[in-house]
Amino acid sequence: MPHSDQDLFVASQLAYYEISDKDISYLTKQGIEPTLANILKYKPEVKATLEANLATAESSIDKTRAQGDLDLYNQFVSPNSEYSTWKVVDVNDDNNQSGFYGLVVETSPNNAIVGFRGSESHGNQFEKDWINTDFKMINEGVGVEQQRIAAQYMAEINSKYSYDTYATAGHSLGGNLSFYAAITAPPEMRAKILQALNGDGPGFAEEFLTNPLFAEGIRDMSGKMNHYQWSLVGAILNPVPGSHYMSLKTKDNVYGDYGLGALTAKHSMTYVEYDEHGRVIRGEMDRFAESIGRFTRELDELPAGVANSFIHAVEGFMSLPDGQKKLLAGAFIAHVAIFLATHPTVLIATVLIGATLAVIYWINPEFFGEVLIPFILDALSFTADMVQKLIDGVTTVIAAVLEAANMAKEFINQVIAKVVEVFTEFTSWARKLFNPGYRYASSHPFIKIDTQRLREYSQRLSTVNTRLNHLDRRMDALYSKVGLLDLWSLMQADLMTGESWRINRCISYLEETLEDFESAERKIINKLG
Repeated sequence: MPHSDQDLFVASQLAYYEISDKDISYLTKQGIEPTLANILKYKPEVKATLEANLATAESSIDKTRAQGDLDLYNQFVSPNSEYSTWKVVDVNDDNNQSGFYGLVVETSPNNAIVGFRGSESHGNQFEKDWINTDFKMINEGVGVEQQRIAAQYMAEINSKYSYDTYATAGHSLGGNLSFYAAITAPPEMRAKILQALNGDGPGFAEEFLTNPLFAEGIRDMSGKMNHYQWSLVGAILNPVPGSHYMSLKTKDNVYGDYGLGALTAKHSMTYVEYDEHGRVIRGEMDRFAESIGRFTRELDELPAGVANSFIHAVEGFMSLPDGQKKLLAGAFIAHVAIFLATHPTVLIATVLIGATLAVIYWINPEFFGEVLIPFILDALSFTADMVQKLIDGVTTVIAAVLEAANMAKEFINQVIAKVVEVFTEFTSWARKLFNPGYRYASSHPFIKIDTQRLREYSQRLSTVNTRLNHLDRRMDALYSKVGLLDLWSLMQADLMTGESWRINRCISYLEETLEDFESAERKIINKLG
């Protein structure tokens, strides 16, 4: 029987608890089933941590999260809750080495959920989760260690257990691992997976989604994967084809709140709302998350060589000893400071921009989160898109530059055309409203110019030139008939006779004028029609 959305989120939350193989082994040796109620009974430090988080929470957002975490814990230990009878039967804790953590939760004798832990920020987990895993997902070609371990873990579960049905679930990074594990599970196990949950986790790079190695798994899991988004993290990269991608409604104190605090803090599962059947409720994606998603997809489209070099550079920096990190970071900051000191204009501009952003956030945090930051991210996305187009044509640099120039020209032309269109519509409206000449023309659509007379004058002048040409030819015939004494007189008369260029100019003027009048008349009639 399929689990509810809430059940899968609960399994995702369990992956954040520090449950170990030792806990399971200890209870088993005592003859006690490793249910959630029993496990947590022997781990009082879990409740102490949750209570301390609630006591130290200051903002309403933080209090909502802390209270939600504590309420869920109380369900785990309550004898009246079905969750208290769930059993943790297996744990794969590689958190200290790679950052990976997964566990198998038996929800009934024949059914199990495989839960995956998401990103953490404490200790060295920031490097292992955010840098070595989340960051690398932008370009799948470099390889992601936690995804590889998730696939291996599914193969181990398949060889150790024989449940009739499985589900995979995870939050944040764990949500991405949940999908990856389901897609790469052994075929016979994949056939038993009824559901896969990605709770506000990132999607996948295009390289993964188009890789033939994963095509069969993606096809098999089509229609079984739910990718739920409610913060910026869930909008990162691309959804898996065949998955149900949906934005969720969260609790009222964060849903529709565009302050930067709410936009960045609502990533926790405790903010998700459910209906009476434990199903999530549809919501709308905020512009902040939408812009983040678009920006990461633009980065994903960068050529593998460029992205890989950048990723390896960051990874190399993070692998340095703390002393070298500080030295390198200090050198970088010093170079930036020297540059700003020697370029006062840049320094002043930087200070002004930073101060302006700070003032805007202080005065109107909702405008800052809903409008300003998405605008900046969209601009960066456009820039990344332009860079991508240039890099794609690196082997034909001139062609790429021309392409970029044409894009810019086309964009400018579109803007100009739109402005001209609006201005034309306005002037047309104003002319109709205020111009008496236009109103007169509307009722008198014909110009009272007798162009027919102009055409007659032109034809008469053409006739005169024709007669002059005829007379010139007749005079040419007299050269063989006159004597020497009359030859000089004939030559003088012949020079004065012939087609007149002045008459031709008059003819051209008359014809051009009548054509201009008739053309103007046609345009006016067309506009009025």
